[in-house]
Formats: sequence, structure tokens, C-alpha cells
Amino acid sequence: MAKFFIDSNFGIPSAIAVTNKHQKEFFLESIVIEGLVCEPVHFSCNSWVQSRKDHLGKRVFFSNKKTGVEKPLPMYVPRDEAFEESKQDTFAAGG
Repeated sequence: MAKFFIDSNFGIPSAIAVTNKHQKEFFLESIVIEGLVCEPVHFSCNSWVQSRKDHLGKRVFFSNKKTGVEKPLPMYVPRDEAFEESKQDTFAAGG
């Protein structure tokens, strides 16, 4: 667990940069930022973070924002036989 402070004018974090100052890599499962004016912000990381001695850059993880769309919108596929050739050209896997 780590504690840090965010200015109240900062807004809702959508990304977080992580630097590993340990000698060995570690597996970062998740980060949860609590205490904001909104509900907690979740970052699902599920990733190894290399040591700073092996990788000088920071790892950036993005929050799991919920969108208004729970399911993808349905795709329209014409069923008229007159469009059969067009369907094969347009909707065929791999082009």
C-alpha cells in the first residue's frame, strides 16, 4: 500500500505512471485511488513492472472507465440476395 496526495483541483485521474525502484521486477495486479470526490478509480494492471535499473521508463496504466454502452451496437448485414456479392466483398474475414 502506498499513500500519496492529489490536489483537490486536479480532477479525476485517468492514468497513472509507475516507477519500480526495487532491484527486481514485481507483478502489479491493480491500483485503486480512494478519497476523491467521486467513487474510487480502478486501474487493472495485471502486468510485470521492470526495475528502474533494467528499464528507465515509467509504466503507464489507464483507469477502467465505464462507458454508457454496456453492449456493442448490433451490426447491420443486408439479407437481400441482390446484395450477396457485396456482402462477400464487404464482410468477408480478412478482406
